[in-house]
Amino acid sequence: MKEENAMYDIIREHEVIERLFLPWRLSLGAAYDPYKGHVYRIMNYTCAYLESSQSELKEYGPRKEIEERIAIAAAFHDVGVWLDQTFDYLEPSKNRADEWLEERGKSAWQPEIDLMIDMHHKQTAYTGDHEILVEAFRRADLADLTLGIQKSGLDSFFIDEVKKAFPYKGFHWLLVKGVGRWALRHPLKPLPMMRK
Repeated sequence: MKEENAMYDIIREHEVIERLFLPWRLSLGAAYDPYKGHVYRIMNYTCAYLESSQSELKEYGPRKEIEERIAIAAAFHDVGVWLDQTFDYLEPSKNRADEWLEERGKSAWQPEIDLMIDMHHKQTAYTGDHEILVEAFRRADLADLTLGIQKSGLDSFFIDEVKKAFPYKGFHWLLVKGVGRWALRHPLKPLPMMRK
């Protein structure tokens, strides 16, 4: 379901995200709503970044398939934090995504989805395979992580509307607490998810 808004449509519900989150409700616990909101904000920001690149995205199929890839990557990108109880979560999150894709006959999508997950905390712009998707996803996560301060070209009004549609509900506080606990136990590798 989409709602017309400024330059872009806000995606308020996506079938893949809803299907994935249903069995995760108990495992995510208090993180369920905050993480689900983060996933939808990332989905919306990524789609907004890609709005002007539709002609370059033809290799990924119709828009619906592009959005499905983004929804899968968004749902899985941080889920290892809670489902695998680790802040070294990139590999567990990718493994879960790969398994899910294989079960549905979509393993051809693994390269781009794995890269979207693996590079979403890259500190500099991503260049390489599947660059358009991966870099848009990275920028979207950065925009959300910085509460919309680091817009990287996104429309401010659009960011505000997405944040109204999907409030943070303590998402950043969950991350701060999790990073703090991890850093106490792993002082030599406090942020294992970061990429140069």
